[in-house]
Amino acid sequence: MADAVAAVLAADDSVPPAIRQAVQGLLQRHRQLEADVARLRAQREEWIVNVLTYQALYHRYSGQTLHDPSDRLMRERDSMRRTIREQLRSGTTPTAMFDLPPHSVSSV
Repeated sequence: MADAVAAVLAADDSVPPAIRQAVQGLLQRHRQLEADVARLRAQREEWIVNVLTYQALYHRYSGQTLHDPSDRLMRERDSMRRTIREQLRSGTTPTAMFDLPPHSVSSV
C-alpha cells in the first residue's frame, strides 16, 4: 500500500509541495515502523528459541518431566527468578546466577 501511495504521489504533479512533503514523511515513518516490526519479530523468535532450548536442556539433564517437577529445583528456580527480578528492578545487572557456587546437575 505504501508503494502504491508513493507511486501515485510521484505521478501526480498537482499535489501541493506541503502535502507531498507530509505524505513522504508519513511513508518514511511507515517504512521505519515496518523495519522495527520485522526486527522485533526476529528478536521474539530468537527469544522463544532460546527459552525452549534452555527448557528442553533443563528437563533433559535434570531428569525431570513437565508433569513431575522436583520440588527442590522448583524452589531454587523461584528463588533465582526473584533475585534476578529484584536486581533488574533495582537497575543493577542481574548477576545472581554467577554469585552461587556451581553444582552438578547429577547431584540435583
